[in-house]
Amino acid sequence: DETGWPDVALHPDPPFPAHAGETVSLRWTGLSSGETYWIGVRAEAENGQLSPLGPTVRFTTGFLDLAPLEPPGSLRLAWIDALHLLLEWDPSPSPGVAGYRVLGRDRHGAWTPEGGGPLPATATETVVAAGPTAFAVRALDRDGNEGALSVPAVVYSDRTELDGPFPHPVGSSCRLLLSLSDEDAAGRLRVTVRDARGNRIRTLYDANPGSGGRLEIEWDRRDANGSPAPPGFYLLAVDGARARIQRKIFLAP
Repeated sequence: DETGWPDVALHPDPPFPAHAGETVSLRWTGLSSGETYWIGVRAEAENGQLSPLGPTVRFTTGFLDLAPLEPPGSLRLAWIDALHLLLEWDPSPSPGVAGYRVLGRDRHGAWTPEGGGPLPATATETVVAAGPTAFAVRALDRDGNEGALSVPAVVYSDRTELDGPFPHPVGSSCRLLLSLSDEDAAGRLRVTVRDARGNRIRTLYDANPGSGGRLEIEWDRRDANGSPAPPGFYLLAVDGARARIQRKIFLAP
């Protein structure tokens, strides 16, 4: 009926008179999610008199997807010349991605944006002269909200560094990424998992990598006997010729 319609906002850009049978399209913005709305149409005469309300349309807007954006995948680096790197990555699988931001990590472990503003593409060229030791990428939505950081891609390192585990907290399995210095790569490297009492429950890696670069290790969350490790806090330990890294991790229920 006519009740309440005078209190409803008018469309800011009403259409001009159209011929009978002609279709007119209007777009409404600023609607709230999860709300029910009605749209009705009246004709207005030159003297401002309004016709009775025509047929109305009822609809309910959907709810916004507030889940954080998933990180891009498989970040890859390729040297272009002595100062430039080409970064490529797989797009984030999340809907609503409007762009990406590249970040560089300095020798103190701090992440800072590289280059200009957000990038709409999935590849970019960046300068390494300032000395980032690694790069990573975040996805951004149209409102500028940033998603999780991608798995870093290491450029170079004069010391062994551990990234991960991914994901964390650890579910049924996880991945570790090690960027190795030449010194640690040339000798024996051991990666172990210890429980809260310091007992070694699993050796994940015990070998000579042979060369510097990147080492990826997977853990299926099982101990040395093949039994699933129970939830709780554990310690990752990396021991090499020079490296002594310990990191507390949590295994989810």
